[in-house]
Order: sequence, then C-alpha cells, then structure tokens
Amino acid sequence: MNYMTFADGTKIEIEEGASLGNIVHIAPNEAMALFVCEKCTPDNVREITFSQPGEGGADVVTGEYDNLVLAAVPTRATNEDGLTVTVVISLREQTELEARVEALEESQGVQDEAIDDLGGVVSELAEVE
Repeated sequence: MNYMTFADGTKIEIEEGASLGNIVHIAPNEAMALFVCEKCTPDNVREITFSQPGEGGADVVTGEYDNLVLAAVPTRATNEDGLTVTVVISLREQTELEARVEALEESQGVQDEAIDDLGGVVSELAEVE
C-alpha cells in the first residue's frame, strides 16, 4: 500500500510501482473517482508527497516533489467488477521555461499593484492641491 498526498493535504491510496507519469488510484466508486480527479488542480499538484506505511503505523516519505504540473487530464475507467474505478494521474516536472514565465507573471502582478497604489496616491495629492 502506497500513498500520494496533494498540496492541500488530501491523501489517496495508490498502486505500487507509481511514477510521476503513471499514478494509479483504484477508487471504490465513481463519486470517489470524481473527487480524486477534482483534486488534480494546478495548485494542488504543484507539491506532491509519496509515502508508505512504516513500522509503528507512521508513514515513511518515499518521495517529495515540487513544481509539478499535470502532464495530461486525469483519466478514469470503470473496472470489470462494475464498481471500482481506476483513476490514472500523469504529472511531470515544470520546465525551466514554464518556471521563468511563472516568475515573470508573479513579478508583473506585483508591479501592477504598485502602479495602482501609486496612481491612487497621485490622485489624492492632486485633489489636495
């Protein structure tokens, strides 16, 4: 038994032998499969932890990743038993270019806020005069 924990702390059981590009979860029903798929948001897959049960019941971390993105939309398929649903999650590490664009967008947001603040101050000063 292995686990994957999303950035928001949600932990799901995954099949052994998982890799970033092929994470398999067997959901007991369609509702749980949809729940897992809905957890696969850009912010929630950014930081992922893999673990397995250790001695004494405490989980042992087997892998920690950050700067992850979805490589594909999660897929789900009903199994032959007609009850359980296989969910496949495919992740990959963010490319250097994606990281640079993200950093640029964040700094642009800070600049935009500063310009708005400055505009407000200048407007207030103009009203005083």
